[in-house]
Amino acid sequence: MTPDCGLKTETYKLMSVPQAFVKKVLAQAKENFERKYHLKSNGFNFEKVLGRVAELLDLKP
Repeated sequence: MTPDCGLKTETYKLMSVPQAFVKKVLAQAKENFERKYHLKSNGFNFEKVLGRVAELLDLKP
């Protein structure tokens, strides 16, 4: 018989995580991914946002 190296214990720990928590974490990850993809697909990057903020605040970037 081979030792489980703690894998069974870790599996049981993961199985005991409340389903609502997992769903919440996955929903947040999906929202973050979609927001980031949306901004990138519209050509936004750090420099563009920095320039726009500077423009709105009447600052030199």
